[in-house]
Amino acid sequence: MTEISLLHRFSFLRASWCLVVLLCIILVVPARAVDTPFTTPLTAELLDNAVTAEWVGDVATSRQDFLTGDTKLHFPNQLTWVVATSNSRMGWGGITFGATDNAGPRHLRIGLLKPVPVGTLLTRGRLTGVSVLRPTAAYPGDMADDTQWIPAQSVRQSEISTWILPPGTTTRAVRLTYDSSANDRQHAGSLQGMYLLTERFENIAPDAVPLVSRNSVEASRLIDGASGAYGTSDGWSNAGNMPRTLPITPEEPEWVMLVWPQAITLRGLCAVWALAGQVDVQMYAGPTDQHPREATEADWKPVITGTCAHRAPESFNLNWLDFGRDVTTRAVRLRILSPAVENNYVQGQTKNGSRCMLGELMAMSPLGQAPIQAAGGQAAAAGHPPIPVTFTVAEDGYVTLAIDDAQGQRVKNLIGETFFKAGAHTVYWDGLDESGS
Repeated sequence: MTEISLLHRFSFLRASWCLVVLLCIILVVPARAVDTPFTTPLTAELLDNAVTAEWVGDVATSRQDFLTGDTKLHFPNQLTWVVATSNSRMGWGGITFGATDNAGPRHLRIGLLKPVPVGTLLTRGRLTGVSVLRPTAAYPGDMADDTQWIPAQSVRQSEISTWILPPGTTTRAVRLTYDSSANDRQHAGSLQGMYLLTERFENIAPDAVPLVSRNSVEASRLIDGASGAYGTSDGWSNAGNMPRTLPITPEEPEWVMLVWPQAITLRGLCAVWALAGQVDVQMYAGPTDQHPREATEADWKPVITGTCAHRAPESFNLNWLDFGRDVTTRAVRLRILSPAVENNYVQGQTKNGSRCMLGELMAMSPLGQAPIQAAGGQAAAAGHPPIPVTFTVAEDGYVTLAIDDAQGQRVKNLIGETFFKAGAHTVYWDGLDESGS
């Protein structure tokens, strides 16, 4: 009986121990990130740094060793310095190419070890064109031969640009171009960062009118194509001439709003270089004859809650807020519910949790198989594009600005009792009257 009991007990203990080990194994396996349309298909292992090269003045030169010093130790595949992947971090200085004293086109080539589908490329840098290698062209592609490259289209070219490829495009190389003019102070092109998406999206944020909870003077910077990295004056922040002093909380959030003249379709937002923490996105679901600026809280429908990260000192920081579905609305509101987590690169910039910032807010509309501008054209088709209203303030003070018609009747109150520094300023009118028509 003793032997049987001991054996039975041993078997039970062994089974229990195995169960504990199995549970431990299950617990330590990291969760796999859920793929979304905004997940790049690129990995660090796909980047073919050996064919990194520039072309200028009919001469191609290898640029596979463009980093210097100790930086190489942290970026053994040097392309991860400027190309976003799903399993690496980017650098902070970018790369220049075609640095000569002569005007004209110059190219930078980035190669991939196998073909990938590409619908959209987002770039930050000094660029005038983007193209990808045709599947029929020999890898890695002759940068001087335009017939080997499929050009991408872009509605607007700025520091941050969205480039859209024809449906069904696959490629093994990207050619980035800067066509310098004789009047340029510097002729080199530059790439601060590149993000590749499989699906086709158009950024229609510039078709909207931006509104903000605080510091409306800088609202237009949300859609001007400038990055605002490292707390520069290129982005919007809530720290204007009358900044808040209390920390940002869910009960007292800051917010930014994009308003279109008519309903548009979005799949998500992208907050570029966001000095913010937890955020949520809401869509306007109020009456059609009411301007979203006048909406009550009941007029806003929740879409998604997420978290932003500045990831300083990366040069091209994108915070994707995927809605999980296509959403049709006339306005979206991004609420900032908590301040960013500081590190050595942004030490003190949240001002004890009271300050937030957005370098750019992109609104991504799915194109599918449609031609470019099919999404952004929805707003333009209404005949009410954002209209710049420029004015000059003789000295620091508060400004009230309104639009009247030829008969002196009030059409729209643009801003009221808003502080402006002395000098020239621009605010934007959506072309609508107070009723939203």
